[in-house]
Amino acid sequence: MELFLCNKEILSQLGTDEKKDLMNEYRLKKSEKNTLPDLYKNNGFQTIYLAIVKLLDSEKIDLNQVLNMDLVTPYITTGILKSRAIFKEINNSVSNYLSGNLIPISEESTYYEDNIRESVQANVYTPKGYVVYATIEDEMTETDRTNEDNYYSSNYPLATKINTYGGA
Repeated sequence: MELFLCNKEILSQLGTDEKKDLMNEYRLKKSEKNTLPDLYKNNGFQTIYLAIVKLLDSEKIDLNQVLNMDLVTPYITTGILKSRAIFKEINNSVSNYLSGNLIPISEESTYYEDNIRESVQANVYTPKGYVVYATIEDEMTETDRTNEDNYYSSNYPLATKINTYGGA
């Protein structure tokens, strides 16, 4: 629904006040998603932030003036998070856009956003020397690695695990 509502044709039919109401709904939904991080993971926030950026763009706001689009674009289009600062930049832009008409959301949490691991994209080599385009995430704890390994083992039982962090 978030992505449907950020369609250019739909946004073009809304006035500024309606867009501000929609922006507040996006903020409310983001706050709700923060309470259910296991359900939404990265993708839930990716769609919210994509919708927010598209709404700002529909208001003819020069996004390059208010956001570091070199960081924002990869996140909203691929989910690759190069810096958590993206969240703060977008949230600040939302506050500025709403300019005083901000409807408070009680204890709007950023816990999950603050704990999404930053990542970069790069080429890696398979054991047979093939180049694979991959996402490289920042350091994980042993518990995080075990949880991630268990997740992929149970959801992709036919996959072959390749240890890249020196573990067994």
